[in-house]
Amino acid sequence: MPDSTQSKSVAPKHRINVEHRAPTDGVGARPPSKLYEPLDVAKNEVRLLHVHPAGYNAPICCHLSIGSLDDTLGYEALSYVWGSTRERNTITCGGESTGVGTNLFQALRSLRPADGEPDRVLWIDALCINQEDLAEKSTQVALMGVIYSKARRCVAYLGEDWDGCDAAFNAIEQLGSSAKHLFDHPRRDEHGNFHGRRVDSVGLESEELFKDVLKILNAPWITRIWTVQEALLPRGTIFCYGRKSLPRSTLYRMLTFSSRRADDCCSHDGTMKGEKVVRFRTAVSTWQNLQTGNVRYRAQRGWDRIPRDQAGSCLIYLARYRHRDASDPRDKVYAVLSIGDEEWTKLNPPDYSLPIAEVFTRAALADAYVMHRLDFLSWRGATLVPSLPSWVPDWSVQDEESTRTRYTRQIRQKYNACGSYDCCSIRVIHDALGTQLSASGIVIDEISECSTPVDKQACLANPELFRAPFMQIRHLSRVDLNPNEPYGLFSTSTQTAYERILVCGLNLRELAGHRKDTVGLTWASELFENWEASYNHGLSVNFMAGLPVRELNDVFTESVLTRSFVRTKRSGFFGWAPLASRPGDFIVIFKGGRVPFVLRPMLDGRYEFVGDADIESLMEGTLFTFENVADGEEIDEWKEQLDAAFEEIIMV
Repeated sequence: MPDSTQSKSVAPKHRINVEHRAPTDGVGARPPSKLYEPLDVAKNEVRLLHVHPAGYNAPICCHLSIGSLDDTLGYEALSYVWGSTRERNTITCGGESTGVGTNLFQALRSLRPADGEPDRVLWIDALCINQEDLAEKSTQVALMGVIYSKARRCVAYLGEDWDGCDAAFNAIEQLGSSAKHLFDHPRRDEHGNFHGRRVDSVGLESEELFKDVLKILNAPWITRIWTVQEALLPRGTIFCYGRKSLPRSTLYRMLTFSSRRADDCCSHDGTMKGEKVVRFRTAVSTWQNLQTGNVRYRAQRGWDRIPRDQAGSCLIYLARYRHRDASDPRDKVYAVLSIGDEEWTKLNPPDYSLPIAEVFTRAALADAYVMHRLDFLSWRGATLVPSLPSWVPDWSVQDEESTRTRYTRQIRQKYNACGSYDCCSIRVIHDALGTQLSASGIVIDEISECSTPVDKQACLANPELFRAPFMQIRHLSRVDLNPNEPYGLFSTSTQTAYERILVCGLNLRELAGHRKDTVGLTWASELFENWEASYNHGLSVNFMAGLPVRELNDVFTESVLTRSFVRTKRSGFFGWAPLASRPGDFIVIFKGGRVPFVLRPMLDGRYEFVGDADIESLMEGTLFTFENVADGEEIDEWKEQLDAAFEEIIMV
């Protein structure tokens, strides 16, 4: 196990050793129920539920069997929302009366075979796992990725059917078909001109049908954290409402069509307008977030810009799906282990006897050990868990979209503030202050000035209010004093540094790399000058068509509303830092740190973690490269000086 007195810069071969505490709810392992025979963990054994055939209203009867995942079992895996388990419905399992929640009872009643048909063999977590045995529950949850991957198919039960269910399913089936006749009729604009094609004969202009289609798309199933792996891992999936079913391929084709046509077709021809388009687009985007959720699979095929070495990190899935619902906050971590790198599960196996804070702490450390980076620090924000260390992300809190956008930018722009020191060296410390993280880093400078926080709602309501923070940022950068003066320790001019950091290093030339004409050689600086004037002086500027003005606005406004612009004391570095930053905080770069971080010194020499930062000229590892060193001997000397500059930094 990782030792609290030795540094670890590689993934350990054991589980993470974080201080063990007793379960907070007082529930431990209980004697096995008569319903459950013990499972052999070494054989990867699981239980399967055999649902007996009967009529719809007949009592539900079933029995359990035991099989090994090493064999071909030929079962279906049920995916559903547990819902409230306070209302218990009685079924007979193995001759015993057993209580199940209403949602499961409805699913069993709808999915069981008719009289004369063979038993339907299902894996259902609520019945196939002894939920009263925490040890078994932890072991079986760790196998759930394998269980769903090896299932013949997944049956996603969305709920009971209703009067409009058949018509809604038929509409989705039509939209998900490959029939081109649905788009045969061009739409006419307000001037009488025909453009594009429109949906024909589906009927979504009907308010009732539209509501019924939305009811399917907004099923509670799509909001739950566990349904992520249950949707991504199986070889095939059918979605069921009552006895009505729809294959995954049909639903996904409908989603693909809808995302392309909701704006350029349906909103123009009267099928959907205004609020209806927004509601429909929101529902579709939630499903597409799941549809494209296998980041590792997509990265391996070059479909996403996320580097392959990052795609195996569970951190991406923790962040992508943290907004989903879970009755137990620990499931925010455990539910995504199976879709990341298997090293994650080895280091951080499900254990429901652990407190929430410890589960989140282990998840953070697992990311450091597997990826050898400190990327998880960028996700630390607000917390609802009082005992959580300042450096551990609280995955039970809904993050702001700006956090996701900022982290995505860090990955895509290949930030690497630590340069060649890209493998983190950490150790865990336990004492009266709790679980602390020791990492090797360099204190770059101290924050001396911070911008004044803005009124977010007021600025969004009145864009002219952005002028004041814009002027304050110019003042903090000192760009008006001498724009040609070298910035910080580098040869870059203050003007260039200011232009870059204002839009977080957004490369304007890349945004319009398709421009080959002479104008394209100078358009970037002219665009920035005009764009800045539109904010700084309130000028109305007519921008040339095709210029990335929206991208500039999005990055700048996001930064002003969610970050603080800071300047450092000694070197005069400037950039964006957390809103909570204040004078006296330190800018630190860690080994394995993709970006600089802001830390607050404590009286005992330790630090409170504040958040990540975007400091101009520190993002690409410029301080730790040897490009400007003349020869090998000087490189060795410079490297020795850098090695000596790193120190142990302890965060509480």
